[in-house]
Amino acid sequence: MGRLWSSPGLAIEYADRAILQLKDKKNNFLSYWRVLQDPKYEKPASWDDNFDRALKRAHIVLQNHKAEADSKKEEMADLVKDLTAFMMNTSANKENVDSLNQRYNKTKLKKEGKEYNSYIEYLDSDVAAATAQIISFEEQMQKDRKVIRDSEEDQMKWFWVPFWGWSNSIQMSEKVEKATKTFEETRTKLIGRGGKTMQVTRLISILRPLCNQFDDLIGKMGTAITALNETVELFGSQASNYSSIITSLRDMKTGVESGDFDMRDMNIEDGIEQAVESFTKVKMLAEEFRKTALLTVQEGEGDKTLK
Repeated sequence: MGRLWSSPGLAIEYADRAILQLKDKKNNFLSYWRVLQDPKYEKPASWDDNFDRALKRAHIVLQNHKAEADSKKEEMADLVKDLTAFMMNTSANKENVDSLNQRYNKTKLKKEGKEYNSYIEYLDSDVAAATAQIISFEEQMQKDRKVIRDSEEDQMKWFWVPFWGWSNSIQMSEKVEKATKTFEETRTKLIGRGGKTMQVTRLISILRPLCNQFDDLIGKMGTAITALNETVELFGSQASNYSSIITSLRDMKTGVESGDFDMRDMNIEDGIEQAVESFTKVKMLAEEFRKTALLTVQEGEGDKTLK
């Protein structure tokens, strides 16, 4: 899930750089156009060579921009897949908890009669499955905790650090250690106590609140996925815009030499303005995703950190 945290920061960095470079290109184009339109302007003997060199340089720069936009589009698309899979897994976990909760409630209402025994059999398997899942959660958090601890020695090993900053890494370390301890205690109680009803009672007391957390998490992840999908589309459109600007540049020399050149007719200025607007939105969406993910994982404390 490293891309989950690193990609938005990279997208923001790329958008900022693209905006500055596009504005610079626009100013250069306008200045050049004004010079060419001046009746007193005389084309120097070396104009063809100079223009060819400038055109080649611009072509290379824009091709690089296009390649980077294509790359960011693919990276964001992969991130959408990761996040969607994570959200689907969260939904499945919520359904499991809801199912266990429903069976428990039915058992409480039917403590006598034959149906009670059948529900106890269900609860036997549920407790076993829940215990296995808790062990799995615990093992994963142990791994996460190790990664965080390693990062305290080397910040670059931990993908949260360059994204959230040093203090947030320490906060996450504390949260993971606390969560791991909770699961360790829960597993001990489940395994050590007799009586399935008592085990399920304790299990539900811990898992039931997760239902609301899952709902909140799924909602936030849905918002983030929407923002990311828009970002993917914007990167795709900018790659196309770069191709259009490259084509316009190729036509520029011919237009100037024929005396029938007007930059406004070629829509380069409008194209650059649209690109700036799109990358401004890319930045906004990436920041929106970063804040959403931060608030989700830090359970509401992220807004304090962002200020």
